[in-house]
Amino acid sequence: FAAARNADPGFLVLSFFCACGSYMFMGFSLWEILKILGHRLPFWEASGVAFVSTTVNYFFSSGGISGFATRAHLLNKRQIPYGISVTSSVVLSVFIYLVLSIVIVEGMFLQLLKTHQLGAKFFEGVVGVMFVLFFAFVLVLLFFHHELRSAWARKVYHAVNHVLFFFSKKEIPEETFLQFEEQLAQGVNTIHSKKYELPKVLGFVCLDWICNIMILNFAFR
Repeated sequence: FAAARNADPGFLVLSFFCACGSYMFMGFSLWEILKILGHRLPFWEASGVAFVSTTVNYFFSSGGISGFATRAHLLNKRQIPYGISVTSSVVLSVFIYLVLSIVIVEGMFLQLLKTHQLGAKFFEGVVGVMFVLFFAFVLVLLFFHHELRSAWARKVYHAVNHVLFFFSKKEIPEETFLQFEEQLAQGVNTIHSKKYELPKVLGFVCLDWICNIMILNFAFR
């Protein structure tokens, strides 16, 4: 409360507008990737889904699982198949981590220019970049490599069925899983065939990150 009382109201207003811009660009990125995948939604609906799923992620920290599940549920209510929801989420996640790695690298070099020495923070940044890029690489490999994707999808399918059976004595039918696998394959093939349209999605993700940086810049002045 003391920090809020001492804060400049003008900067807080600017921070609020940047937060609105961040959510807007989240909506644009989801709207654009769904359009590329052949599932158009009105922009306001895509923005609403992005807003709710991201907010759930903030309040229920679970490594992104809560936000992902919320997004998949809300999109499925709008006739977007689960396979397409997963495809869009993976592509957006990869772009988010790639841009994050660029932000970290930029911070490392600014710190180096400021201090003119390789301190602990610099090496922490190196480790952070390596971790983020490694995670993005694993995500791409697991999703876009057909054999790996199929093997891990089946492992997740069996694990989820064990949990469902334990709590409700019900299981996801094999036919539903095969349909999900087919949707995933269609989504991956579409991404491959329309990869020239992805820079626009990457641009929206970059603008989202810029808004997030400006939120912190204005909020802590």
